[in-house]
Amino acid sequence: MLLGNIIVTGVWMDVGFTVPGIILIVWNGLTMVDRWGGVFGQSWIVLGGILFSASGVVYVTLTVPDQERLIRLAASVEAPRGPDQHFLRVFRRWGIFGRIAIILPLTAYVLMVLRPSIW
Repeated sequence: MLLGNIIVTGVWMDVGFTVPGIILIVWNGLTMVDRWGGVFGQSWIVLGGILFSASGVVYVTLTVPDQERLIRLAASVEAPRGPDQHFLRVFRRWGIFGRIAIILPLTAYVLMVLRPSIW
């Protein structure tokens, strides 16, 4: 559900679903991690946690502010003229960091499923 929310909220942030999903995933992971030797017991757990945390940082610090800028800029776009270069620059940046915010937790998910020995 969380990964779906991250992907879908590329346009609209839904705190009502995303934040509880994050809390449940972290709580569940911390509850189950003892089975694998603790938080630092396996390399895939450490790397998965880092990737998951990094996705949150990218999402909150880069994607959401750009999304808010786009909403403000879109309100000022004149229909016949279309979006200006500033709008397009912010849009491209939002797309890049939005993809990063999606790829990071998807990679963490793959690590948690495959459980490779990385180091």
